Amino acid sequence: MTTKKTRKRDSQSRQNLGEDSRSGQGLPSNVESDARLFAMDVEGDELIAFFQELGKEKERKTRHLSIIKAFLDDPTKFGVDLKNIPSSSTPEEIEKRKQELAYRAELLKAVLESTEAELEALKSIAEEEQSHGKESG
Repeated sequence: MTTKKTRKRDSQSRQNLGEDSRSGQGLPSNVESDARLFAMDVEGDELIAFFQELGKEKERKTRHLSIIKAFLDDPTKFGVDLKNIPSSSTPEEIEKRKQELAYRAELLKAVLESTEAELEALKSIAEEEQSHGKESG
C-alpha cells in the first residue's frame, strides 16, 4: 500500500540521487533500485523476520561446517576404516612416495641438527664477549 508520505519520500529520494522524477533517467539502474529499497517502508515484523532468516541460515552453515570438522577430526566416527583407505596408487607408487618422505625427514633432521649447532656456537660467542666485557670494564 503506497501512501502520500511514501510517494513523497520516493520522489525526494530520486531527486537526491540526481534523477529527474519525470524522465526516469539518472543513476545506473542498480543504484536506483538500491535507493528505492532504502526508501521503502519496512514494517518492523518484516525486518525481524529477515534477521531471523539470516540467523537460521547462519545456524545451518555452522551445523554443516561442524559436521565437516568432526569428520576431519575423527573419520572413524563416520565409518571410515583408516587401515583400509582406497587409493588409485599402485603399491610401487606408495612405496616410492614413502621412501621420498623418509629421505625428506632425514634431510630435515640433518638441517635441524646443523641449525641447533650453529645456534649453540653463537650463544657461546655471545657469552664469551659478555664475560670479556665485564673483565675489561
